Amino acid sequence: MHQGWPGLRYVELTGGPLDGLLLFSALPVMDDEQGLVIGPSCVRAFGVQLLVKSVGDTQAGARLGGMGVKELQERITALLPEVVEAEIEPESCPPWLRRPGRVECSGMWGTISAIYGALTGLILPEQAPARERRSLDVLLTYPDGRQQILEVDERQHFTAARALTLELYPAGVELGFDPAQWLACSQALTGRERGGGFAKPRPPLFPGEGGRHRQRAFRDALADLLPPQRGWLPTIRISDSEATALTSAADPASSLRALLHERGVPAPHLASE
Repeated sequence: MHQGWPGLRYVELTGGPLDGLLLFSALPVMDDEQGLVIGPSCVRAFGVQLLVKSVGDTQAGARLGGMGVKELQERITALLPEVVEAEIEPESCPPWLRRPGRVECSGMWGTISAIYGALTGLILPEQAPARERRSLDVLLTYPDGRQQILEVDERQHFTAARALTLELYPAGVELGFDPAQWLACSQALTGRERGGGFAKPRPPLFPGEGGRHRQRAFRDALADLLPPQRGWLPTIRISDSEATALTSAADPASSLRALLHERGVPAPHLASE
């Protein structure tokens, strides 16, 4: 157990498919005869508590459903038809977010350029390289025509690079998640980023070791800051610990509905229980 900032503690699981997953709590982490009770923080919207037998227990993953990140994303996506009234497009991306340059960034160009410069020490080209491609976890299109992005953020989205981007967001920007929570999680994992393929260079925009971490953080910033410029609703983010909690809840659909309501899905487009 570690306490990295006032009022927020976390436990890191080891062993099984959830190796390295952090569970965050705004409440104390209590060690009793049955194990560690992680009281709600990331899962505070729907009041779920998680019981883990012990940190380091190889059965920890099985107790939380034995799900990897990809399966978590798929389970969230599978729940959406029960939760929202919308056209659901997994693994998609609007054209203006695939390779955004100065034109696509519009009024956010100054902020985006500053974020890129802080991440790399380089000048962001006004036109993105042709090789840049991406997809998002889910695009939602509501009956009234409004659209919204939904992303499930696994551990590699919480890094020093991500903390840096969040600190440079303009005051008052509309977001579909709690930036303070995301910043705290990113700061907690600073210096503990995964290596190998998670950190390999991604030239031409993100050369050098750690390039993939910087690219991922930059792309997350683009997905947060550009949609409102295009008239889209704020991008919703769900952390992997939140996804684990709600898919393990007694009523996963109700848990997801409550979270999405808190994060900004318009009430008229939430399916009735």
